Amino acid sequence: MTTIDFNKFLNRLVMFEGLRTKAYKDSVGIYTIGIGSIRHPDGTPVKQGDVITEKQAYEWAEVEARYMFKQLLGMLKVEQSESQLIALLCLMYNIGTAGLKSSSVLKSINEKKPVTEIETNWMKWNKGTVNGQKVELKGLTVRRKSEFNLYSGKSKM
Repeated sequence: MTTIDFNKFLNRLVMFEGLRTKAYKDSVGIYTIGIGSIRHPDGTPVKQGDVITEKQAYEWAEVEARYMFKQLLGMLKVEQSESQLIALLCLMYNIGTAGLKSSSVLKSINEKKPVTEIETNWMKWNKGTVNGQKVELKGLTVRRKSEFNLYSGKSKM
């Protein structure tokens, strides 16, 4: 599959990221706005005091997701279903393009490893840097399980 329904993706993403029209610090202290956006469309970082509309939040997230999706397709060496692509894009949206590109998750998928190995690698991404230390974040653990359940077919869109 080379395309996805971006509305399905955005609905899933809002479940994880929420939607806030005023800038806030996320769990690791990065200013965020909308549906997990850390940059304005022009590339400038979100800062304290920034405000956007709900419509802008969806627009920003979709623009970023479409760009990331093209990058994701370039990284994959094996065919993926729409649900798998959406799950991978949710992961990528959170850990970044470079994070996914160098990850054991992507390597295990491209090498057609057993689903249990993919799950183990996926669940490694449940930590954030807080006060200079990598710590497990409960919200990320829940998110990773949900993403992986979608990826593996244990849950549906």
